[in-house]
Amino acid sequence: MRDNNWWAELRNDYIEDVNPSFAEYGDTVAVLHIDAWKTNEDNEEGETIAHVILSKSGDICVSYKNNMAYGDRPTQEIIRESVEIMKKYKE
Repeated sequence: MRDNNWWAELRNDYIEDVNPSFAEYGDTVAVLHIDAWKTNEDNEEGETIAHVILSKSGDICVSYKNNMAYGDRPTQEIIRESVEIMKKYKE
């Protein structure tokens, strides 16, 4: 285990706009993907470990896709940064 950090690289640079006519997404407007890589190898495929979701009503929530993200300090920092990005996104 690395010092409270499960991943070599974390990114939050992909925001997906959701077409409001897609009933399967309910009231979701946009989703920011939190992606992680276990190593710095160029051929490694990243994993989405969480989503930061913006709703039509302006609510922002986090959906975890990997349980390790809950207790990982760097992941929580990038999630907080992502929430701020989504606050600006809705303006």
